[in-house]
Amino acid sequence: LFLGVPRHEMVLSPSLEPSNLHNMLLLFLQVLEGEDRREAVRWISTLRKYLGMKEEAVERYPKLKAKLESAREFLLELIERGEVIDRLRERDDLFFEEEGGRWRVAVGDAAAYLQASGRTSRLLKGRMTKGLSLLFYEDLRLFKNLKRRLSTQYFSQEVEFGELLLDHPPRVRMGAEEKTLVEILDEVDRSKTPIQEPHPKDPIKTTLVVVESPNKAKTIAGFLGKPQVRMVAGALLYEIPAEDRVITIASSLGHLFDLTTRDGIFGVLEDRGGYLPVYDTIKVSKEGHQSTEAEGPDVLMDKGEIVKALQEIGYEVEEVLVATDPDTEGEKIAYDIFNHLRPFNPKVRRAEFHEVTLREFRKALKAPRDFDRALVKAQLLRRVLDRWVGFALSRSLWKAFGKRYLSAGRVQTPVLGWVIERHLEARKRKGVVRFELGGHPFQVELEDTKAAKRLYEVLQELSWAIEEVREGERQPPPPFTTDTMLHEATERLKLRASEVMSLLQELFERGLITYHRTDSPRVSEVGRYNVARPFIRERFGEEYFHPRGWGEGGAHEGIRPTRPLSPEDLGLMVESGMISLQGGRRSLRLYDLIFRRFMASQMRSAVVREATLSFSTPVHRWSDKALIGVVRDGFNLIMPFKIMQTEGAAVEERRFFTVPKVPLFSEGTLIQEMKKRGLGRPSTYATIVETLLERGYVVERRGKLIPTRIGREVFEYLQRHFPAYAGEDLTRRLEQAMEQVERGEIDLQEVLKDVKRDLEGQLLAEEGEWGVSGGGVRSL
Repeated sequence: LFLGVPRHEMVLSPSLEPSNLHNMLLLFLQVLEGEDRREAVRWISTLRKYLGMKEEAVERYPKLKAKLESAREFLLELIERGEVIDRLRERDDLFFEEEGGRWRVAVGDAAAYLQASGRTSRLLKGRMTKGLSLLFYEDLRLFKNLKRRLSTQYFSQEVEFGELLLDHPPRVRMGAEEKTLVEILDEVDRSKTPIQEPHPKDPIKTTLVVVESPNKAKTIAGFLGKPQVRMVAGALLYEIPAEDRVITIASSLGHLFDLTTRDGIFGVLEDRGGYLPVYDTIKVSKEGHQSTEAEGPDVLMDKGEIVKALQEIGYEVEEVLVATDPDTEGEKIAYDIFNHLRPFNPKVRRAEFHEVTLREFRKALKAPRDFDRALVKAQLLRRVLDRWVGFALSRSLWKAFGKRYLSAGRVQTPVLGWVIERHLEARKRKGVVRFELGGHPFQVELEDTKAAKRLYEVLQELSWAIEEVREGERQPPPPFTTDTMLHEATERLKLRASEVMSLLQELFERGLITYHRTDSPRVSEVGRYNVARPFIRERFGEEYFHPRGWGEGGAHEGIRPTRPLSPEDLGLMVESGMISLQGGRRSLRLYDLIFRRFMASQMRSAVVREATLSFSTPVHRWSDKALIGVVRDGFNLIMPFKIMQTEGAAVEERRFFTVPKVPLFSEGTLIQEMKKRGLGRPSTYATIVETLLERGYVVERRGKLIPTRIGREVFEYLQRHFPAYAGEDLTRRLEQAMEQVERGEIDLQEVLKDVKRDLEGQLLAEEGEWGVSGGGVRSL
């Protein structure tokens, strides 16, 4: 029972003790900008190495003492600047008092809270008892600060506060769930009741959890405390106790197996009227290339060694849970691990979670499932079709052009055709006049470029009037899906699509966002009540929270943050070294987009005043619309509108330029076109665009995609010789077939027979060749 918020008080009078300087710099970092902020970050990074050192020990190290004195001088200079202290005092989560000419500040003591509240529960034989922590506060600023420090300094603990409602009977509201205080106390008492079991052999079981990446393994291990690290057969393992088990966490480093190229038809044997894919372990070269055929001194690693290590660890434990990503690729990786560990451990099951958080990890541990063979078959089908179509068409290109770097693909080829077609359509241009009026941007597009130029020249003579004003509601946008995320990030942040996917993968593995390969904007109850509500209620007020599910169904949620951690707080965590992000500022800007969009999606609509305006010049008249005011704030508090200031508005920043009548594709708009036309999947959108760029089929200029000469020649060749695979209809039908296999509605062997028959017919008509065997061409 806490009567008041546990607090840590400090006088703003820095000493030479590294922890004192470090804590004070973290405090000031919240309001510093520019060079001051950069210098504070440098000092925080330096001081982190010496946090355990007491002030009296500093005297023994003259060079260190000189550094610490420089840090103290920097802090004293900040304190003497009144505006820095004023900015700190304006914050609503800090308690400030002036005492004897010096400032005293109080902050929430997160460590004291965790240590005290943690003692209400105990790890007993095979289980963790429950406890209850009640905190009564009189200063809202300190309570806010405590919550903030818990979310940043103890990121992995996922501390959530419920609200104690002193009704009759007293109730506790935690997220969307409500319980009476008596019900909670009964749960606590039951958890402490001894389990009546007849002499259990060993209540603590051992579990191996296999994930895809080392980052994810390290993040999960960090949720549970400080893990022990060991190596087994070259594999890095994290071991840590957790409630009823000791968990060993290992990573597979992605796929372990892939189709060979030396066997049968591009790695697929014909077997008794069906098809048998032949897989081998992936070999990684010193340059980072992956294949199944590499051998000799150039091979840096054979993933067969990872398989052996997992088998050795799997033999030691009681059960194995494979927790790879929750999609078809992840299911195939998991199924490969299952097949190769099953002889060493009969208890191998699938664990699935869609966000890397302690809450979801615990749920997955308690509810393992069987492996989804339909998903595995869908991935097998996709891989074989990509191999057959890609290798068959690519080999034809090699022979025709004499260039072995050329490639073609089931989705890649029709998408290239779209870029070429759009480039031809874009040769005709139109004129654009852009200007600002009252701080609001306006744009006029005219088919006649000369007329647009004349309008630009007389724009200073513009007259305008408000014809009509209407009040109406503006609804927030839904959370991001993969295609909308890629479009927004490539357009607004000017990042490449492949770069965005890489940054999203890291944010997911660090436990900051939900799974990012998704077609659904759906938001779970946890997202609405445990993530959105606490942030919106604290930042804007309860009345602004408007929960929306954004539809039902879909394997995944929309892309959202996993906790109410603001972009500003995440930035502080990165700068102070509490969390590491390889993407740096790019990752933070991407997280900011995701966070704001999601929070906006859970806020009430805004009521706005929209004006219809008439514009007139000596050469052209037109009308347009603009927002001229907000009647009731809503999601605009986190995604602001452009509002026209009608008082004394004058034309500013006028520009004239020409653009294609049909806009060229950007990476973002091309991905949205793929989604619209049903080609590709969230996991492949960025890869397809990147392949077109890497092959030199298209180039990017000023954010737009333009086909090259070789790109046009390759497409024309494929269109002439393999028209079905240059168009999108066949590719779309194959995508639909894969979805049917995934749902268990059709047999993958039938699809393979149809595709092989079709490809064989076209290739025989053109080349008389099909497939490879033992590294050579085989005629059918």
